[in-house]
Amino acid sequence: MPLFFTVFIAFSPSCNIEGNLYGNVPQTIIVAGKIDNYDPNYRLSLHLERIGFSQEDILAKTDSVGNFIAIFDSYIPLDAWMSYRTNFLVLLHPGDSLYVQFDGKYDDRPKLLETIRFGGNTAKTNQYAAKFQQMYYANYHSDWDEEIKRRKEYEPDQYLRYRDNIRQTHINLYNQFVAENQLDDESRKWASLFIEKDYYANLVQKMR
Repeated sequence: MPLFFTVFIAFSPSCNIEGNLYGNVPQTIIVAGKIDNYDPNYRLSLHLERIGFSQEDILAKTDSVGNFIAIFDSYIPLDAWMSYRTNFLVLLHPGDSLYVQFDGKYDDRPKLLETIRFGGNTAKTNQYAAKFQQMYYANYHSDWDEEIKRRKEYEPDQYLRYRDNIRQTHINLYNQFVAENQLDDESRKWASLFIEKDYYANLVQKMR
């Protein structure tokens, strides 16, 4: 058995700590998995987004056939951008062990997300989160140059109306997603906050 999976299994019993409310002691998080059609010219990294804490980038240890592992500590739940040829978000909690497998031949985010599979503590939640990201990015084709141009040229009220229209499109997409899937509570709330974060992040950039 590869070292990656030995470590992954060894830590699994510690993932469900009864009564754990995260507290002031950081707990280990393990993200392990396999990149199918692995290309060693690309590196797998995780960008950790901890609310109220500093951001952090971690380079996963990867073997010659695409098995990988990353181990780190956290006090709080977090989102992590997994980056290879493209990137996607996974949801993590202190004490989690998450297994992630995807096809590394794609640099198109929606296509990669169609191939992703999870195992471990938050497999169900992450599968729903990946499905929503796939749906979101397949329907939202952002022209970054055009976005920057509108941000610079539009008056504040005009830009707000422009972003409000995009936001409503995302809300409609979210409502469709909820109606078509039997979501758990965490993935439902996460998807709602995911579209709001995009909306407010753009408004903040306009005000700078």
